Order: sequence, then C-alpha cells, then structure tokens
Amino acid sequence: MSFFRRARLRQGDANGALAAFARFAADYDTRPEGPDNRLDWADALLHAGRTGEARAVLEGIPSPARDGPARAGQDYQLMLGRLFMADRDWDKAQAAFQPLAAGATVPDALRAQALLALADIAEARADRVAALAVLDAGLARLTEPGPRGLCQVRKGRLLLAMDKVEDGLALIRGYVADQHDPPMARAVQLDAARTLLDKALPDKALVEFQNYLETFSDAPGVTEAQQGKGTALFQLSRFAEAAAAFEKAAETTLDPAARARIRMSVGDAHFAAGQYKLAVEAYAQAAALWPESPLAAQAAFQTAECMARLGDLDRANALFWDLVDRDADDPLAAEAMLRIAGLALRRDDWPAARVISEGLARHPDGAVRARARLALGILAYRTNRLAEALAQFEQVRALPADPVSGAQADYLAAWCLFRLGRDAEAVAAFRAYADARPDSAWAPDALFWLSEHAWNQARHGPAETGFLTVAGRYPASALADTALFWAGRAALLQNEFRRANAHFARLIKEYPGSRWRPDARFFQAAALGELGEFDAAILIYDELIRQFPDHPRAEPSLFRRGDCQFALGAADPRRYQEAAASYQAVLDAPAPSPGARLEADYKIGRCLEKTGQADDAFERYMNAVHLYAKLADPAPADTVWFTRAAFQAAALKEAEQGWRKAAGIDERVADADVPASPEARERLDRLRRGQWLLFY
Repeated sequence: MSFFRRARLRQGDANGALAAFARFAADYDTRPEGPDNRLDWADALLHAGRTGEARAVLEGIPSPARDGPARAGQDYQLMLGRLFMADRDWDKAQAAFQPLAAGATVPDALRAQALLALADIAEARADRVAALAVLDAGLARLTEPGPRGLCQVRKGRLLLAMDKVEDGLALIRGYVADQHDPPMARAVQLDAARTLLDKALPDKALVEFQNYLETFSDAPGVTEAQQGKGTALFQLSRFAEAAAAFEKAAETTLDPAARARIRMSVGDAHFAAGQYKLAVEAYAQAAALWPESPLAAQAAFQTAECMARLGDLDRANALFWDLVDRDADDPLAAEAMLRIAGLALRRDDWPAARVISEGLARHPDGAVRARARLALGILAYRTNRLAEALAQFEQVRALPADPVSGAQADYLAAWCLFRLGRDAEAVAAFRAYADARPDSAWAPDALFWLSEHAWNQARHGPAETGFLTVAGRYPASALADTALFWAGRAALLQNEFRRANAHFARLIKEYPGSRWRPDARFFQAAALGELGEFDAAILIYDELIRQFPDHPRAEPSLFRRGDCQFALGAADPRRYQEAAASYQAVLDAPAPSPGARLEADYKIGRCLEKTGQADDAFERYMNAVHLYAKLADPAPADTVWFTRAAFQAAALKEAEQGWRKAAGIDERVADADVPASPEARERLDRLRRGQWLLFY
C-alpha cells in the first residue's frame, strides 16, 4: 500500500496525516501518485476548515493532471468547486461543478457529488425550483443505484422543504426500502422524521419515526426514534402514549445524562396527561440519574407542581420553598416564589400572597416583576378592589411580560372596566383583545363576552354573528357548543327559523356530548314548528322526551308536541286525540306543577271540544278554574290558563243557552282581579242585557 494511502488511514491523528501528505509531496510530487496525494491532502484540509491551505495545495497539481479528462482532473474540479463554495463564491463554484454534472465520461459517483453541490448552490440562492431542475436533469443521466439514490434523497428533502410532503416522502421511502447503504438509509429516515416534526406535522412525523422502529434496530437510532415518536405523540396531545415512547427511549440509552433528560420527558408527558403520581416517579428518577445538574432542580420544581395539582398544597409549598432556600439567586427560585404566591391565593391566604408578590414586584428581572404585578392584580380583583386591580394590570402591560401573563392581564383589565361600569371602554378593550390576541387562551372568552353583551342589549344580529365567530374560530374551546346554542337562540329571536335550525343541528352534530344537547333539540323543534314543519318537530320532541325524561325541557316538550299535533288536527282530526294524550302525559307525571296542570287541563279541553265532546271539555275547563281558585300566589302564566279555560267554559254554556252558568263563570273571572277581569265584566253585562228576564 502506498504511503499516501497509509496516511489517509491515520484516523484520529489529523495533524499526523497532514504532515504525511506534506512529506509525500516533498519527496514524490512528480510521481504518478503525486496528484492523488495532493487531492487527498486538500480534502483533509477542507474537512479541517483550512480552505486557504487547501487552495495552495491544489494549485501545486501540475496543469496536465488537473486540466485533463482523467479521474485526477475530475477530482480537481470537484475539489475546486468545494473551495469556491466554502468562500460562498457561487458563480465560480457553479462553473467548476457544471462540467462534472454534464460530462459524458464522468463516473456516476462524481457526477452525483457535482449535482448535489449544484442543488446546494441553487438553494443557497433561494431558488429551490432551480435546485429541483438540476436534480431532475441529473437523475436522467445517473444509472448506478448508489449515486442515483443519493440524488433522489436530496430531491425528496427538497420537496419536503417546498411543502410537497407526499412527493418528498415517496422518494425517501423508496431509498430506505432499497437500502443500498444501510447507515445512510438510517440517517435519511431519521432526518425525514425530524424534518416533519420541525414543520409542525406531528402526525406524519409519527408515521416516519414508527417506520424507523419497524425497519432498523441500532440502539442509538432506536433511542432517537423513540424520543421523536414521543415528541410527536405529545404534540398530538396523546400524552399517555408519549410517556410510553419516552420510557422505551430511556431504556435504550446508556448515557446517564441523556437518560435523565428523557426521564424528564416521561414526567412531562404524565403531567400533561394528568397522571401526576406517575409524573412524580419519573421526575424522581431523572433527579437521581443526574443529581448535581440544573435538571435536578427542574425535576424538583415539577414535583412541586404535581403536588399542587394533586391538592397537597402544603407539600407543594414546602418543595417550592426548598428550591428558594437551595439557591435564592437561581432564576428557578423566583419562579418558585411566584408559585408560592399562587398557592397562597388558592388557599385564600391574601396577606401571604400580597407580601410575596410585593417583594417579587421589585425583582431585577422585568418578566418576574410582571408576573408579580399580575398576582397583585388578581388579588385585588378577587377582593373587589377593581381600580387597584386595573392599575396593576396596566403596569404588567408596561413590563416585559411573558405572552401568557400579558394576555391574562389585558383580559382581566377589560373585566375590571366592565365591573367598574365603564361599559364602552370595556367593549373597546375586549374587541381590541380579540383582534390583537387571537391565539390567546382567553380570546374565545373575550369574543363570547362581546357577543353576550350584544345579546343583553337585544342586538340579536351582532350577537348571532359573534357567537358563530367563537364556534368557527375556536371549535375546540369549552365555549364553542355554548356559542352555537346562543347563536341559534339569537336567530330565533330574529324570526330566522331556518338559520336557527341550522345552528342547533350543527351543535348536535359537532358536539354530541354537549350539555346543551337537550336545549338545542328543544329549540330546534321550536324553529321547525314556526316553519310549519310539525311532523319533523314532533319527531324531535319524541326523541328529547325519550332520551332526557328527567330534563327540565321534558315537560315543555310534551306540551310543544301536543301543540304540533293539535295544529295538524285541522287536516286530520285524529291528531287531536294524539295531542290530548301528550297533554295527559303531563298530568300523569309524578308531580306536575299547578301551572302545568292548569295548562294541560285547558288544552285537553280544547282537544275534546274539537272532537265534539263538549261535556268532557267543559269538565276539563272547570278543573282548571277550580284549581286556580286554590292557588295562594298564582304566577302570571297561571292566570292566563285560568282565564282561557273560564272563557271557553262560559262559551260552551252560552252555546247550550245555559245563561246563568255562563254568567257565573264570567263572574268568577271578574271577581278574580286578573288582567281579563274588565273583559269578564263586559261579557257579564252583555249576558244580562241580552237575557235580562233571567237576571231580573
């Protein structure tokens, strides 16, 4: 083996290798191996970042060797292009690589290197389309699997960067499946998965990390793939699965520091899943693996957070104080003090919360001061010192607050304005908040407040639009289903019955477990009833009564179902019997209210009257009249049903010429001191004038 080849094998001794290259050049530069030695020497210098020396070495290659078509000349061109790239001289680099990319006698291995370099140059010039064109043209000329695969991988990565994800993945998967170079295939697979994770595509990254785990078994790669899988699952809010993936990653690494970091990830995943006891175990393991590191303090902090979430406030408080006592100058100590103040607020220990927060409000770190001011503002807000709270929240705005603290301060400042009676300013503040902080955790609440404010002012059009914006912009918000419900109610009040029906139907479809489902079904049926679609409304009332028999809407649904059936009785008298059965179901319930009994008896009477059963109808009407007389404090609605029942009963007796009985019923209404009493007296006077002999 030649001397220069032995020099190349001296791995780990770069200076020795470079010295060997230099000695060979000094003694044998004119031999046939001389140009190859200089190429290897320049390559080593380039890898060491010594580009000036590499250029000088290359310049020592004789012109016939570097300008000829032989391999030495091609290697020279490749090395020269790399030097120009190191200097960011893209034009000269491109000129050096172009002949290698297009030459007829260039081996595929060299051609591929030139193509990859040209693609890098195009991308450095922010021209990915040109980079793609270079690779496509080159792939048409490459035939050897290895070099061709490298260019396909580069094209795949380029397509990923251009957001052509599926096309890029297809090329990368094809390369990995062929595995012409297993180590390279492993690196390519992991790189693709990491790229997808960086592009905020955790669902696709998860697939690629899993593909790695099912294809390769090398310990370092498996560790990284399990970590990536855990990260992707975490970003997908699949926290328990993320914890399991991180556990497997921890099991495959022998590095205590790396294992400690992964154990922290296990704890964080359990914490996010609400599995606080498991999180405590993971944090303890992390701290034990690397006890003298900052990670151990972070693990202790997270353990205290877990204790707070588990309701053990005393233990959490003690752990936070331990962190403060360990190193009061540690940034984590200030964070712990802020949490101690927060725990004091949870325990309603206002004096302690105030003392700690006032101390932190003088902290040198502006972000800490901002959070302390926020805590003081919350304390004042909870104790109804609204002007003071507003002043504290405004100070937060003037400090370099973290995004969450700043957002919460601005949101609560808007509430302060509203509670101080400064409605116009509150509306402007909530509107500005929703516009400026659309990604804030409180943005849905701000928009909902604005919509509710419009509702309370009977501006039902803007209210409907606002509620729909909440549901459309924040479908995962806890307020989304509530917003859809009130959008439907607002549409109903505008007599936009089809629109109301659509809002309620959307709520039921998109939020099948919503607490508003019974109410939405009730008002959806009401909207259909207003549209005259009584059969459709009846089906919904049937479903509501069957599925929610104990819900407050169940009894009104029986009445509304009966009303729809009654309306259909004009075309089919048999529907009156169905209506009467619906009203009777109200009376057959375990404990109907007096108002419900009054309404049901009146409406059953109407059904009986429609089917020609006048005597039975009269009895039902009089049931309502007699029941009303027993009520000590009748509600306004009770009075309505009493009046209607009495007048219907009197009308039946008039139709039978039972003048005295009719007059007696009218007299009951006249003496009851109800809104219809004047009308009852007019009816009574009319009877007496018309049948005066009977009353003489």
